[in-house]
Amino acid sequence: MTYLERINLLKAHLETIGSPARLDIAFQAGCPPTQAFSEFLTNKEQGDWAKKTFIENFNRTQKDLWAVKYGRSEDLVAGEDGFESYYRGYQEELQEIGKRPDLLIFQRHVIHAKYGLETDLSNLPRTDLDLLVPHAIDAIEVRSSAFLSAKYDTVTALSRQQTKVMMVDCANALLNEFRVEISNSSAWIKYLEDLISRGVDTSKESPRALGRHSTARLEQASGLTKRINEGLKRLRQRDFLSLTPKAEDLSQVYRWIQRYRVPHHYCQVFFDRAIILSFESILEVLGDPDRENIDFFIESDEKNQGKVTFKINVLLGREVMSEVVLPRHESVMKELPKGRLLFYVRFETSQANVSARVLGHV
Repeated sequence: MTYLERINLLKAHLETIGSPARLDIAFQAGCPPTQAFSEFLTNKEQGDWAKKTFIENFNRTQKDLWAVKYGRSEDLVAGEDGFESYYRGYQEELQEIGKRPDLLIFQRHVIHAKYGLETDLSNLPRTDLDLLVPHAIDAIEVRSSAFLSAKYDTVTALSRQQTKVMMVDCANALLNEFRVEISNSSAWIKYLEDLISRGVDTSKESPRALGRHSTARLEQASGLTKRINEGLKRLRQRDFLSLTPKAEDLSQVYRWIQRYRVPHHYCQVFFDRAIILSFESILEVLGDPDRENIDFFIESDEKNQGKVTFKINVLLGREVMSEVVLPRHESVMKELPKGRLLFYVRFETSQANVSARVLGHV
């Protein structure tokens, strides 16, 4: 079965279960932004750092493979001359071929025969790119994240453990010190005994809140059940770093795959490591409703313009870069045509260790 055939099977499955992760969302051209902001430019520079860091370290360590930049790379922002024309051209390309992935991976001999050691082919004419792209063995969408991921994981794990200890302490207090006050609620007694014996991770929905608060001790007991419920709520919230494709992104990636039939990966680059997950694996995860609110969450947050966004646990992927060196950085100023000044941060490429196996299904 070909790569495209496997993706089409997953597409059909997602449609069958009524998932919002559809691959046939009709294209809608975006409205060009009217103004650029410093935060946007810093985020753009961080994204550029992630791509350059991946390319440089990948090409330095992979004997037979070569990464090149393929995604559009015009250095224009809203408010600069030529931006509106660039934006219209970008929207037309999205409608025609879908979203270009940021990077393409080739066998070294294929790319070096014609382009030598070049690492940026993004500005080649479309006719040249259309002939070249089908020879790629993989495509990678690179996302950057402003976290030290290992520290985030450590702090999050500690917080979860503290919450679990708190819940068990509350359960023991209720059974040992407030047994009389909860004696009329056999459901709470059983729930607390199960929580202690089986562990917090197996806890189901807690019973109804204690209904009587006529004495101070009943008020105290009710306060303990409230803390347990608050702990359950915290443990069920998303607390992992994530890959964040929007629903419309999936359709644009699929449109590109239909045209060029090159396997596709997402790579999340943190300031200490990078993790990769295949587009195929992403669809497999989203196609399993039992994994919702465990391995992925569906959200609509403001920073993505309220669009449906899938937050997929990045640890489902495979670490491909480790010991990323924190980049040197400097403040930069951009002056727009009408005299508006924007200050932002530019990053130098970082050194990193690259795993022996970068590509593959995961």
